[in-house]
Amino acid sequence: MGSLRSTRRAVVLVVIANAACLRTPLHLWLPDAGVADGGADADAGADAGKDAGDASESVIDGGDKTPPYSIINAIVGPAPVDAGIFISGYCSDPVTNDPTAGVLYVEYSVDNGATWTLATGTNSWSGSFTASRFEHRILSRGTDDAGNVEIPDGGQRLFVMGVPSTDILGRGADAGSMSTCVNVVGATGLWGPEGVAVGSQPGRLFIADTHNHRVVVHSLSAGHAVDAPAEFVLGQSSFDSCDPGLSATQMNYPARIAIDSIGRRLFVSDTWNNRVLVFDLDAVSSGLAATTVLGQTVFTLGLASTSAWGLNQPAGLAVDIPARILYIADYGNNRVVAYNLDGGLSNGQAAVGLIGQPDFLSSGSGRSANKLSGPSGVTVDGDAGRLYVADTWNNRVLVFQTPIGVGLANATGVLGQDDMDAGVAAATSVGMRAPRGVRYMPGTSKQLAVADTDNHRVLFFVVDDVTSGAPAVAVLGQSDFLDASAGLGASRLSAPRDVAFLSQYQLLWVADTGNNRALEFDVSTISNGEVATSLLGHVDTDGGGTSYLSSCVGEPLGAATSFTTGVAVDSVRYRLFVSDVINNRILVYSLDGQSRAISRNAFAVIGQPGFTTCAPGTSQAGLNQPAGLALSFDGGRLWVADFSNNRALEFNIEGSLSGLTATNIIGQNGSYTTSICQTTEGGLCGPRAILVDNVNRIFVADSYNNRVMVYPGGVVVPPAINVIGQTDFNSRIDAGGATGLVEPAGLAFRPGSNHLFVSSRGENRVMVFDVTSLSTGQAASFVLGAPGFSTSAGTTTDESILSQPRGLAWSAAENLLFVADTGFNRVIVYDVSQLDNGEAAVNVLGQVSMSARDGGTSASSMNEPFDVAIDSSGRQLYVADHGNKRVVRIEVGR
Repeated sequence: MGSLRSTRRAVVLVVIANAACLRTPLHLWLPDAGVADGGADADAGADAGKDAGDASESVIDGGDKTPPYSIINAIVGPAPVDAGIFISGYCSDPVTNDPTAGVLYVEYSVDNGATWTLATGTNSWSGSFTASRFEHRILSRGTDDAGNVEIPDGGQRLFVMGVPSTDILGRGADAGSMSTCVNVVGATGLWGPEGVAVGSQPGRLFIADTHNHRVVVHSLSAGHAVDAPAEFVLGQSSFDSCDPGLSATQMNYPARIAIDSIGRRLFVSDTWNNRVLVFDLDAVSSGLAATTVLGQTVFTLGLASTSAWGLNQPAGLAVDIPARILYIADYGNNRVVAYNLDGGLSNGQAAVGLIGQPDFLSSGSGRSANKLSGPSGVTVDGDAGRLYVADTWNNRVLVFQTPIGVGLANATGVLGQDDMDAGVAAATSVGMRAPRGVRYMPGTSKQLAVADTDNHRVLFFVVDDVTSGAPAVAVLGQSDFLDASAGLGASRLSAPRDVAFLSQYQLLWVADTGNNRALEFDVSTISNGEVATSLLGHVDTDGGGTSYLSSCVGEPLGAATSFTTGVAVDSVRYRLFVSDVINNRILVYSLDGQSRAISRNAFAVIGQPGFTTCAPGTSQAGLNQPAGLALSFDGGRLWVADFSNNRALEFNIEGSLSGLTATNIIGQNGSYTTSICQTTEGGLCGPRAILVDNVNRIFVADSYNNRVMVYPGGVVVPPAINVIGQTDFNSRIDAGGATGLVEPAGLAFRPGSNHLFVSSRGENRVMVFDVTSLSTGQAASFVLGAPGFSTSAGTTTDESILSQPRGLAWSAAENLLFVADTGFNRVIVYDVSQLDNGEAAVNVLGQVSMSARDGGTSASSMNEPFDVAIDSSGRQLYVADHGNKRVVRIEVGR
């Protein structure tokens, strides 16, 4: 290139506009662009560049070999996607003394010289384009009347905010699917169902599909058989949607259901919206709007309240049919409130009675005959005038006489404890552990069924005459009263939360929450550990029938993801690895030569024997909530932060991935069958991220120990050689400053400077350490996301503030750091070529501006992104869009 003219300066103009606004023109100073000699090659470039350039004057070759030089505007950015960008500048020919002569035409490029556009004007020129890429590299070049073409310099960079993703993984084969439902749950799958209720005339089974924020409705035949899939859905517009919401047709964590057979009403406790919705039982249809709301005055409010009309995380519901009273277990207010059902219901009406508190303005928990701690379930014995309350955190069921008034009424009996002042958790015929559901079973036996949640069982008590501390007479989910383990199969349960009784056929339905299903038992006679007679929530691998051996979230499972927590790109073998956390596995996708997914269906799975299983495992082949992923420097080894097993595993991925077992382990002293949380030189506790640097050192973000552990590379890795964030291997202090870390969740490494980037999630910042030579408890060199080491921001959304940052990725191609800024639902981008404390980000993905923070499900939005990974070319960015249960790919190259 010729000599650079860097001393001359010029006034230039840039206008960024879109359909909504025209920004004020900005006058900026800019050093001259580079100018180079032309020659034969330059002449050829001129001919190629001016397709539309029918210049009115002829090219004259009078021996002039000096090209013109152009000045382009200083680009102000980042700009919003689809904004109209106006650029302008000047061009002159140094051969002539006339500043308005000698330039034949000017061209500009907005894609780093791949294509050129003829500008309007010559010595003073202008042009425009639409911002559409992650980054535009804007160049200009002039051609003089002797045919000399300017060779452009590096140009100007324009970053573009809100660029949409170009591909979606984890939603199955449908490329355009924006569904956030776990495993495309449809009309057959369930995710953590917490409530069940049975209605008659017509016969229906209602299931609170809690984590899918909906209630599914199954028809019952005359012989009590359940029709599957579900017939209707409430809380969602269709079976393909599952997002939480706040309106008359939406729900947010529906927990329990009750039926008023006389008033023909259905009650749903919409727990996280702090309300109870009321539906017309005779008008049930998909997407039905509620007729009334209790706990709020309108359908668009969801505030918690301690008052006569307000609720705080309502749970269990029960209707006293003869007395026309609705009872609500108001979990967050540690009370049970009663509503009068006579004379109709109105939005926000006041309760008429309560127990557990002295008045409607109190909410404290306690343990006595008149106090409650987190009541979760209620049921009514209309024959004997009793109300049973599952007093969850006191590990008992209290018995009250009805009707209830206002004030501290004393319970008349207790089950699960020997007296009213005890609250010990136990797995015996007398004891309980966090019971959450209760159901009175009328008939000759007059029994009470209790969902003893944390003992993974349902207990049965004879309550014809309640005796405090009476033992249970039967148990489901366990073979005896001493076993308290979770299980899978036709006779086992995992964290059951509610039960419903169909008296006509002596059938009990159990919300088997931990196994993501509902089970039916014949309780005409009850034997300990008996086998279920039917289930909903799972189908077999052929798509028909039932499967008692699956606990996977949603059906069918296949290659669809639940919550995504980690991503890694193998640019050597062209593969993408995705942590599918709830399904306890890693999915593997094939990529093409440009690191784009060939198929939206994974071709391999790690951590499970196949695509249709999802059980957690503590073994050499199993995983339990895998989080961050990392590839070795040569790409032949995959390291997994196995979060709930408190370990990191290494897998050899050079050969076949079928039936893969780990080849190395960190965190459990070499044992593949233990998962102990430890704060030691050899232990880990909740590892969230892992990284391998260019000299094969292994870094582990040991989240719950508030530290980063450093290990040597090689076949035999442990023990650790250093620790960052703590002063020794036995400390776990959540300290701030330049030396402390609080729940580190992401790691990235820049080889040239030996900079280790660590996201300190609990302090809303990214710490930068120089790891050229390590020392225990060393201080960070820089901090991003806050102005200094003594500040933790995370509240105001802008280009220099972070909120709960997690995954990190460094791009060698552009020297950019990508940060999964989880709390602000975005990926923020820093230029780290020259680091400075609290520096401003240069771009944002997932939002249309630096000040936006709301989550969304569109191609341009994100919802709590957890991790990021970029391919070796720096062109393809993959984001684990955790809240949307998907992985998105975004083109970030020039």
